[in-house]
Amino acid sequence: MSSDVSAGVDAVQAQLERHAEQLSSLGEQLAAIRATVSSAEGEVTAVVDGNGTLRELRLSGAISAMAPGKFERMVVDTASSAARKAFAQQEALIEAFNAR
Repeated sequence: MSSDVSAGVDAVQAQLERHAEQLSSLGEQLAAIRATVSSAEGEVTAVVDGNGTLRELRLSGAISAMAPGKFERMVVDTASSAARKAFAQQEALIEAFNAR
């Protein structure tokens, strides 16, 4: 009987170790998320991480001829689109993890 209990404990421990490895892998994948979106004409390019944090903002020379309000909207809209894209990637990873 004790060998049955030991085998059961070993199986549970192995399952917990697999789950811990999967969680670690998910964490690495989530940390690696980067989403890049450019405005229609490429004036603004935003790169955000999986938390929606702006990591990079690239601006072309075309912004110098742009009205300030248009420039502001373009930056916000482009960064927001990149954040939505990153959140979608995050959601897909979590859904795939939960489906296991």
